[in-house]
Formats: sequence, structure tokens, C-alpha cells
Amino acid sequence: MEMWLSNRTHWIYKTHKLDRFCRLYLEQTLQDCQNEDMRMLVMNRLEGQKRLHSKTHLALSQV
Repeated sequence: MEMWLSNRTHWIYKTHKLDRFCRLYLEQTLQDCQNEDMRMLVMNRLEGQKRLHSKTHLALSQV
């Protein structure tokens, strides 16, 4: 059980770091975006990424 918890914690931590990187990348892309259609696409993806980041953060805090 402890090994599983350790692996799960490690996976959640790595996912959290990746989510953060993706969110920062999307925020920068949104700032640089000139095309309105692309801007809307990036905004939608960023909102989804923020939700995912929150869920991962919650999971990490519960471990």
C-alpha cells in the first residue's frame, strides 16, 4: 500500500508540475495571439487547463 501511495503521490506531483507549465505556456500564447479565432481557442483551452490544475492541486493536497 505504501509503495502504491508513493507512486501515486509522485505521479500527482509530476502531473501538477506539467499542468502548471501548460497553463503558463497558454497564458503567454494568449498574450501573443493576434488571430481572434486562435485567441478563442487558446482561451477555451486555458480555462480547461485551469480546471485540471485545480483538480490536480486538490488531489495533491489530499494525499
